Amino acid sequence: PELEGLDEAAVGAIVQNFMDDEARKLRQAESDALPGTEERPEDGVDSSG
Repeated sequence: PELEGLDEAAVGAIVQNFMDDEARKLRQAESDALPGTEERPEDGVDSSG
């Protein structure tokens, strides 16, 4: 509703940002549920850029 004034690129960026944040939270929750994965380095998994 409040996205009327924004252009599509801005909306896309906001949505992408939100999705990335949600995915990060989900990954964090998953790693928290698994024992011994807190200090594991990311093996180049996140290749988005």
